[in-house]
Amino acid sequence: MRADHLRAVIYVAAYLIGRVEARQWLDLCVAYCQRKTYEVAEIVMDVQGGQAWDDVLKVVHAGRNGAVAGWRADVIVIPDRSHLPPGRIPRVEAVVEEQGWTERPRFLRH
Repeated sequence: MRADHLRAVIYVAAYLIGRVEARQWLDLCVAYCQRKTYEVAEIVMDVQGGQAWDDVLKVVHAGRNGAVAGWRADVIVIPDRSHLPPGRIPRVEAVVEEQGWTERPRFLRH
């Protein structure tokens, strides 16, 4: 596996949108992962009112002895932000990446 190869878990809140529409959203999420070249590690179809979100987190954190390199998923793909349960995990963003810097600022060069 390449170092830049990312694995994804797809979460679809079927309890919010119904099973037929959930399947359509799932197909779109899979296509999205293919476009981004993410390997789909697991699909979580939540039919229990948000109870399956813990399953998503288990997939993300299912590493070998807590090692980041062993995580089963690097990315959580969802159809729409409104489908997330209220207690979701925060999004992580890196300032350096957002700025598009080609060189790190002097104070970050350690």
